[in-house]
Amino acid sequence: MITATDPLRSLTDGRFRFQMALRPGEGGAVFGPTLHHATVMAERSRLLATTPGLYAAARPGLQDALTKTARLVNQWLAATGTPTVELPPPPADETAGSLTAWCTLAGTRWEPDWMILRPDEDDIFRLAAGVVCFPSGWALTDKIGRPLEEIHAPVPGLNEALGRQIQTFLLRLKPEAVWLRDNWGLSADSALNHHPSLNLRPLTASARLAETWLRYEEQLLVRLPDSHDVLFGIRVGRVRLPEILPFPEVTRRLRTALESMPEHVAFYKGIDAARPTLLAQLTALMRP
Repeated sequence: MITATDPLRSLTDGRFRFQMALRPGEGGAVFGPTLHHATVMAERSRLLATTPGLYAAARPGLQDALTKTARLVNQWLAATGTPTVELPPPPADETAGSLTAWCTLAGTRWEPDWMILRPDEDDIFRLAAGVVCFPSGWALTDKIGRPLEEIHAPVPGLNEALGRQIQTFLLRLKPEAVWLRDNWGLSADSALNHHPSLNLRPLTASARLAETWLRYEEQLLVRLPDSHDVLFGIRVGRVRLPEILPFPEVTRRLRTALESMPEHVAFYKGIDAARPTLLAQLTALMRP
């Protein structure tokens, strides 16, 4: 089993800002099994058996990219001492329906969510395939085929801050060089699956620290071998705030991040209504 993702790594010491904050890493850090492997895989299998149309999608012509992805994942698993995953070859007909079915099967075998980004004739990366069972308030099927700039458009300020940097980074990626980054948010529940169709209860103005969860993601980016396609992986974790707030530095970092977050970003993240009361509670914890 791999070690758990550090839930605090994305809570930087400084004020809130969009940043790449990439670090070199190993594929097994995201695709290797965690201590919660059995529970996570059971939930993935349930979702993909009952409502696969919400969580898996593929565009035609991706057999080669999916084949290379399966080989690379098994290479990473072997490096962690984990049994490799046997999957049939992606269908030779390469139609969207048959490749989506293959992606659905792979989604029941790999623990993290994952996507394939493919550059078009203008070198604009588009979401071409993937399985996302545990999204943070977005739907894979709404994004398939769209360019990254359009996918990121709902996140206020992200394209302006990082759009060009993301495009340049993806074009310059060296094959099989793994890069990792972190992301975070707050939620009113511990559910892994935050698909918008579920209409989960948001944080409200009456939110209490004791009932709030830090939701964090470890993300992976790697260019596939002999290809311009990029594999993007996401492993989601969550921890209840009372488990980490006894540490004064954690309280300070979270308070700084919430206090400095622009209003439109807090609204997008579903934190705006709860922010004043959560900040007041964090401030009280910091008093001697």
